[in-house]
Amino acid sequence: REPVSFQVRKGEILGLFGLVGAGRTELFRLLSGLERASAGSLELGGEPLQLRSPRDAIAAGVLLCPEDRKKEGIIPLSSVAENINIS
Repeated sequence: REPVSFQVRKGEILGLFGLVGAGRTELFRLLSGLERASAGSLELGGEPLQLRSPRDAIAAGVLLCPEDRKKEGIIPLSSVAENINIS
């Protein structure tokens, strides 16, 4: 894969799109703590960022709205009210 680099400033929202196989899903899973990088590094505010889990990403202010929200974006055994407040 090619290196990826971008900056997002306070108050901005970053959205990426691409064709199937372009790597966008893998990038977002990495940024949300669902997958670990095999190389490279992440920084937030100029400081190294270690994302070992989605909890780490959420604590850092990074959230993911998954492609398949029915499969990956809800907790099926929880109520609608609990799912609305998942983060």
